[in-house]
Amino acid sequence: MLTVDRIERNLAVCIDNDSGRQCDIFLSELPGDVKEGDILKKLDGRYVTDKNETKLRQKDMRGRLDQLFGK
Repeated sequence: MLTVDRIERNLAVCIDNDSGRQCDIFLSELPGDVKEGDILKKLDGRYVTDKNETKLRQKDMRGRLDQLFGK
């Protein structure tokens, strides 16, 4: 799986969750609604957003921030 780190011009700069390596993917190869923080997986030769995994990671990060800032 990949995490979209940022969007730059016509590229999504992604981080491979297994290796930690960066890879760039043209936005034209991704779903039209892709955004920073989305989790992507390759299915049948194309990238799709894993909405469940994205929500889980967002929830985890919110919890970590709340704990860090004492909320």
